[in-house]
Amino acid sequence: MKLKFIQKIIDKFRGKKQNNGISDEILKNNNIKIDKKNYKNVCLNITGKNNTIILEENELPENAVIHIILFGDNNTVEIKKNIQISSNITMEIGRNHPAFGKVENCRVLIGENTSVESCLITVLNSGVYTEIGSDCMLANNINLYNTDSHPILDIKTNKIINRVKGIKIGNHCWIGRNATILKNTEIADNCIVGWGAVVSGKHTEPDCAVAGNPAKTVKKGIIWQRWHKDYISQTGENE
Repeated sequence: MKLKFIQKIIDKFRGKKQNNGISDEILKNNNIKIDKKNYKNVCLNITGKNNTIILEENELPENAVIHIILFGDNNTVEIKKNIQISSNITMEIGRNHPAFGKVENCRVLIGENTSVESCLITVLNSGVYTEIGSDCMLANNINLYNTDSHPILDIKTNKIINRVKGIKIGNHCWIGRNATILKNTEIADNCIVGWGAVVSGKHTEPDCAVAGNPAKTVKKGIIWQRWHKDYISQTGENE
């Protein structure tokens, strides 16, 4: 304990900042706006400059981790208030690898009042968006894979045919365990994605359930709730 106390005094006189593991270099080159009480939940590994990381005030459990691995410039990650994390959210934005490299002008957004058990978000192309709406519920082992990793080309024209735009999940969506959401997917408000589904393309009709691989609409005209007094007890009129 004495050594730690003495080291803090030395660091203070040297001008070294104490920021719960976030290096001075990251803070100097990027715009980091994290609510103070959530610093302990965040692990930043950023190589680049002019990136913006915003984490609004949240009551996160001690074991919840937000891990952001970012290789690029001018990107934005924004996590709104009142989110719940049971385990972890991991974001890989850009990759320090000869086949990939720095990305620019990407945006990752998680809306307010959204709950996440565990989720991996992968972004390997510049200029793309990954948006999760407000009041969503993501179960365990959700994979938002916003890339194909490698280019696919037309054999005649040699043009790339698998360009990436982004992923957009609407408000009040329930994403079931082990689901994978692929690049250029759009999911409308108030939808359910089934367990283990692989979702791609546009699912723009609200109030639906989609399931399967590839995912298709399996039910329409529904609404889901986080809790209902008759569900656990199995009482009520719906026999």
